[in-house]
Amino acid sequence: MPDQLNPAWVRLGEMLVRRRIELDPRYRNRRTFTAERAPRLYRIINDMELGKRGKFEPATKAAIEAAYDLAPGAIDRAAAGGELVPPARPLVPAAVPDAPEVIDLMEKMVYARADPLEVKVWETESISKDDRAKVIIALWEKDGAHAAELAGETRSHGSGTGLAEVT
Repeated sequence: MPDQLNPAWVRLGEMLVRRRIELDPRYRNRRTFTAERAPRLYRIINDMELGKRGKFEPATKAAIEAAYDLAPGAIDRAAAGGELVPPARPLVPAAVPDAPEVIDLMEKMVYARADPLEVKVWETESISKDDRAKVIIALWEKDGAHAAELAGETRSHGSGTGLAEVT
């Protein structure tokens, strides 16, 4: 490991910590966050948040972006000096195309998010993978509507960011 950390990756790590806490105040604890949203990625997330590493496989970055509820490519853009941008709306296609690569991506996202209900739906073999994907997308749409509703309430009762106490 180099003696000096890359400032861009340190900055990205700080933004990821703020994003983690923004998602849920309980996520001040990194272990709680990874246990719930990315159980197999604790070490990688730890290294990324501390700015210790900067090179990750595209699939790993995609899983991390899913765990932090970020738009695809957000990690690379932030590392290049931009901001971490959550998706403007839930990342949900209007319909699930009948394509194996889409189903494979759905499976990776389900396990990256590690939502117990989504995992249970995905592992229900009596339902086709297309139908499983449609059920999970419906859950994501419901979560997205709920998150937007909560964001509106937060803005009307304060700063809206929940980040004032995070330094």
